[in-house]
Amino acid sequence: MSDNEIDKSPISTKRARESSIEEDEEVRVLKIDPKDQVKIITQLQQDQLVEGLTWYLISKAWFTRWKQYCSRLSSPQPISRKLGEQTIPGPINNQSILQEDGHLEDSLVLDDTVYAVPEEAWKNLADWYGTLSEPIERLVIQKDNELIVELYPPTFRLSVVVNEPSTILESSPQFVLSETSTILDLLLAIKNSLDLSQESELQIWLLPEPANSPILTLTSVQQATVLDIENKFASLSLSGLHHIAIGIKGDARFPLDSVKQSDSSSSVSSVSSMFANGFNNLTTSTVSTPTTHKLVRGVCGLQNLGNTCFMNSALQCLSNTPELSKWFLAQNYKNELNRDNPLGMKGQVAEAFGELIEKLWSGHSHSFAPRDFKYTIGKFNSSFYGYQQHDTQELLAFLLDGLHEDLNRIAKKPYIELPDFDGKEDKEIAQCSWNYHRARNDSVIVDYFQGQFKSKLVCSECKNVSVTFDPFMYLSLPLPIKKKSKTTIVYVPYDPTQRVQRVVVTLSKDASIAHLQKKVAEMMSVEDASTLLVVELFSHKIYKVFPQYEPVATIGSSDLIYVYQLPGPVPPVPKKKISYRFNGNDDDEDMTEPQDEDQLIVFPVYCATVENSEESYLSQPQQFGDPFIVAIPYRYANSHSVLYHLISQHVERYTHFKLFEEVNEEEMEEPPAYEVAVNQTSEQQQPIHTAAAVTAAGGKKTEPMANLFTMKVFCSTTSYGRHSEELFPCSQNWNHNSLIDLRERSEREQIEREEYEKAGDSNEQVDTEMEEAKVEQVQELEDEEVVEDAAEEFYQNQAPHNNDDPLACSDVESFCSNENNAGSRHDSPVLSYTTPKAEPIQTKKVLKCPPSAIIRQGEGILLEWSPKKAKQLFGESQFSSSNGVSASGWNEIEELGDPEDNSANPSEQKKKQVTLSDCLDEFTKEESLSEEDLWYCPKCKKHQMATKKFDLWHMPEIVVVHLKRFSHSRTWRDKIDVLIDFPVQELDLTDRVLSVEDVEDRLLYDLYAVDNHYGGLGGGHYTAYAQNFEDKNWYHFDDSHVTKVDVSEIKTTAAYLLFYKRRRNPAGNTKSVEEILQEVKEKQQAAEASTYQESSEMTEDTNHEMIEDTNQKNEDVDMFANSEDAENIDMFATEMPEEVEDTNMSVKEITKNEDRTDELREEYSAFN
Repeated sequence: MSDNEIDKSPISTKRARESSIEEDEEVRVLKIDPKDQVKIITQLQQDQLVEGLTWYLISKAWFTRWKQYCSRLSSPQPISRKLGEQTIPGPINNQSILQEDGHLEDSLVLDDTVYAVPEEAWKNLADWYGTLSEPIERLVIQKDNELIVELYPPTFRLSVVVNEPSTILESSPQFVLSETSTILDLLLAIKNSLDLSQESELQIWLLPEPANSPILTLTSVQQATVLDIENKFASLSLSGLHHIAIGIKGDARFPLDSVKQSDSSSSVSSVSSMFANGFNNLTTSTVSTPTTHKLVRGVCGLQNLGNTCFMNSALQCLSNTPELSKWFLAQNYKNELNRDNPLGMKGQVAEAFGELIEKLWSGHSHSFAPRDFKYTIGKFNSSFYGYQQHDTQELLAFLLDGLHEDLNRIAKKPYIELPDFDGKEDKEIAQCSWNYHRARNDSVIVDYFQGQFKSKLVCSECKNVSVTFDPFMYLSLPLPIKKKSKTTIVYVPYDPTQRVQRVVVTLSKDASIAHLQKKVAEMMSVEDASTLLVVELFSHKIYKVFPQYEPVATIGSSDLIYVYQLPGPVPPVPKKKISYRFNGNDDDEDMTEPQDEDQLIVFPVYCATVENSEESYLSQPQQFGDPFIVAIPYRYANSHSVLYHLISQHVERYTHFKLFEEVNEEEMEEPPAYEVAVNQTSEQQQPIHTAAAVTAAGGKKTEPMANLFTMKVFCSTTSYGRHSEELFPCSQNWNHNSLIDLRERSEREQIEREEYEKAGDSNEQVDTEMEEAKVEQVQELEDEEVVEDAAEEFYQNQAPHNNDDPLACSDVESFCSNENNAGSRHDSPVLSYTTPKAEPIQTKKVLKCPPSAIIRQGEGILLEWSPKKAKQLFGESQFSSSNGVSASGWNEIEELGDPEDNSANPSEQKKKQVTLSDCLDEFTKEESLSEEDLWYCPKCKKHQMATKKFDLWHMPEIVVVHLKRFSHSRTWRDKIDVLIDFPVQELDLTDRVLSVEDVEDRLLYDLYAVDNHYGGLGGGHYTAYAQNFEDKNWYHFDDSHVTKVDVSEIKTTAAYLLFYKRRRNPAGNTKSVEEILQEVKEKQQAAEASTYQESSEMTEDTNHEMIEDTNQKNEDVDMFANSEDAENIDMFATEMPEEVEDTNMSVKEITKNEDRTDELREEYSAFN
């Protein structure tokens, strides 16, 4: 069996299929940025290295290719990003780490030649890329005080040693354990694989080479090593594949005699001696084994078959339910099986559960593997087929419902029409509803587990009241806890005179970015929350602009979040058009001007230094500081000087010197040049952070110093998917070829605008062939993926630069006219090679009026500084940097901390602990249905908003409380890990049940089991605490390991399901398990004795008839022998042999029957 076969899971194929066919899931994957993918997987690897969790192996070839792909798409180099777009890793493929037979390659090293990720990470990668290989699962174990992923767990392939070769075993069983497994685990696994009793005595040989048959003889193990199994709790300390031979004492299927040592042999190491000595050791060992001492009934573990801890914990809780287990141990279920119920499982689930309870309470073994039970439930519910982790509450609900239908005493469910309950009392409605339910549902599960609650709906419009009474099998209680998330943000007010502030924002876990905007607006006294723009900064660049619908929970703890205030609402994301250019002179902007001229144009501004040299075009601008956001109404974005003035105001927030100087309005003299202003300013001036520092005395007019920087325009040139439209460029890198001088653009477009106005109506005459060609090209480009990026990059690197013409590459749309780079030039030698050259079309020159705004939405501005100016204004960096410019101005942030931090106030910190009573209050609290969950009002005849309230009406003998720790929202799931204080004894529900009339008869419940869940959503582990109803002690059930615990230890933050039993005086079934089993044994003996009596009487009657028949035949023989009649003598001579033969057969039958009668008498004596 290969690793793929061992770890085979049908879920992985389903996940890959779903991720490829569900459109909205595809959209979600496409929106996940490669950097986020690496961060998510890395964080999961750090957080989920927990002992007992399942991890998945991934080949180095694919994992390295994936990381390289993400790294390239996150690279600042355009050529790397374009290469990344063409090298998608594809579906996960593990063939490179598997041998031809499917086993893992030898000598693999974790994090070197193979990688491992936790289950949630594997699920994410499978969703993002799909899979070509079945998952290879491995456990996290603790070895040498270190947590590691077990790469080569010990795999055992069995052969059985017998006296003579046979074909009783067609194939060799195989199973997988762990290096931390014990000898006892190995023995249990062998017995389960060969379907042996727990009392079977074994001898184990480690074979030096693979066995050629599943059945071996003693001569085949002469060179084998005997495994010491005396210390049952010794660690195996084995890894990899091992072939072992098993000798079984006293098993009729695998006969093997203990051969005595030959007289001629003095060696005690002979196979026969080792075998005999081995059995003697097994028999006389004082180590804990199933036969050495009496075990406590019910204290028996369940082996983990592979992520089956969710099943084991639920079964242990049900096993320690006194009335249920005693009912099954008494074998009452055999008399109530309903195999014809179409809603049931043909009685097989009830039978499998009954057999499991018998094993758990037999007192014969420490643990066993519930394979038969798991196979049965998997057969009737495909969700539990395979070895994936599931919710224990879902398993419990399925099991209780399955047991109910398998044991339903109603053979044919009647149809009963409920009457009209209008105007009737609650008591009458409840009783009628319960009678109707019991008429169709009557089983031991209903007797013990089912109760009834009242549901009341009130229409908000007509006040119509609807009351129903419904049965329940468990109480799912919401936790009165609004889990909070704390996000650290940096708030940047639009007014440059105000300080930048860092603050911690506390929101609910399921809050969206819209909630974050609203909260920050409240904290910063901003009137309109829609004026706040939330972005993420990474590597000193704006990495992401958050849409309002995105959940805050997607923000990582290390993410740097900035909230920029704007002078107006955030504008909509621009819709880019796809155009096609026939030559570089076509300046079609394809930008639609906004109808509202007051709509803001929002763009990021970066600062960088450039060298003033002839070869400066070869160097890349060196950024310093962080970006900032500037916004300007569309109507004012038509002047280079206006933009220069506005940007200078925002730059002054980060400089050490004032950038604005007073000017005389009467003389309207130009502001002083930069060099003059700097020489007039003290070198000791400190950074400016106050309004006085940037406002001229007396409110005089000020203007920024001239020639501080050059403004260059850039836009995004690449994308990670088809859904990448953004407000402005993110994670941008620059080179001189892709930057447009804003002043030159303004001047050029002004000339074009004047030419357009002079041309008048002539610009409306468009050549028809030209327009048709454009339309055809646009349609083709809309259906294509990004395939020309590499060619364009090649062309840009190979083509000579035209340094003499500053406008040759100045049009930004020639580089980024659309997100798919459809504006690539077709004069590229590479593109002309791959695309047939079309005949030139004779067209008329089409004049179009350029946009009035010289900066467009979707673009950004890079401020190019000379290194000298930058260092003088911003200061020199004390640390090594690429350009030596200090970014200290950006680090001047006022720390506000966490306004909701109550750690300084002990009284606020010590809040009331959440109790089970609080959860019950939350369950019975009246709530208003939202607009997304309207109720159909029968009186209004339409869906209406309403109020809803639940109340308890009738409580069962066994109350299962489900604490809803897993919170769900439209975009996020999370687990609430808080301690819920619950009573161990005397849970009083009297005052909460509406039907209680006699308050003296209190509804008191005692806890007897707790189902725990440790870990988060991506993985975890289930255990159980349960009180044994025989010895009254509490035990901790952790799969196959069972330990006694004190009752004070059972209250933890992991408590998920609580099991309560009603306190009764006198108690229900007071018989002990021993007494119940004794009664069952006596009933079996009585039944067998009755069978013996009937068989004995039948045998005696048969013998009497045969004796009489034999005597008659003997008389006939004598008569023929004494006859003198010649004819009779001849007949006698002819028939005598046949008569004698019949007589002999009759005697043999009589003897056989007499022997059987003696056997029956002996058995009957043994019974008594």
